[in-house]
Amino acid sequence: MIHSETSQTTVSKDIQPADCKNCGNLVTETFCGHCGQRQLQPRLTIKELLSLAYESLVDFDRGFLFTTTKMFTRPQGVIADYITGRRIIYTNPIKYLLLWLGISTFIGFSILDMDAFTQKMTEQVQTQKPVFKNKKQQEKYQTANARVQQFQQFITQNPQFMYAILIPILALGSSVFFRKQGYTYAEHLLMNTYTMAQSALFSIPGYLLYLYFPTHFIIDSVLSTSIAAIYYSVVGALFFYRKSYFASAFKSLINYVIAYMLFFLLAGIVGFIYGALLMQ
Repeated sequence: MIHSETSQTTVSKDIQPADCKNCGNLVTETFCGHCGQRQLQPRLTIKELLSLAYESLVDFDRGFLFTTTKMFTRPQGVIADYITGRRIIYTNPIKYLLLWLGISTFIGFSILDMDAFTQKMTEQVQTQKPVFKNKKQQEKYQTANARVQQFQQFITQNPQFMYAILIPILALGSSVFFRKQGYTYAEHLLMNTYTMAQSALFSIPGYLLYLYFPTHFIIDSVLSTSIAAIYYSVVGALFFYRKSYFASAFKSLINYVIAYMLFFLLAGIVGFIYGALLMQ
């Protein structure tokens, strides 16, 4: 006769066994052993709502601030962990990017007059004033220039579109420079998304500098971009390191510069075509 043994499930004293609201599996602990979701109360409470907000944003053991801290202290570990599957403690890279872009944009809107900011940017970039043959040509130019400023303002106010173009270019470049590392293009996208999300922080000092030194817009922008470039090269050196940190950092810096050049070239072509069409 074959005797079957009945296994008993250990149940936490504070948790009543119940089906997971997310996946339907039996939950006997605080978190579901199948999908990881916390066992929910029958009705949503203020305490639970605040607890969820804390876990997703402020918890230093996981979530947004944890990811932000680790991207400063050990960025290569965050990227490597996410690639190898240790992901629950980190904020999703796309969500992380959107959060930091949102924060930096909000701060920019809070302390700057974005219309004046864009106009100042255009004035400092344009070193020569055009000469017009007649008033009609001048009016066309003014109309086209106003539309181009609107385009620049749109990019300034919606940096996610810039990053949506820039990050794939960076990923393509890093996959070429570090092709012997064996990472897939998707993994290069992951690395560049996390790194560029963290780099979005460096626009905040630029906004603050512009607030106090509005006549030095170019210097403020160059400073912020330089800090971001240095950070990108450091992350590249740490993550792609094999034989030489310097070589990895240099390749990463070159990739960063080339990607931005390609982006601004593309933006310039689009802006030129857009302005030319308006001038007709």
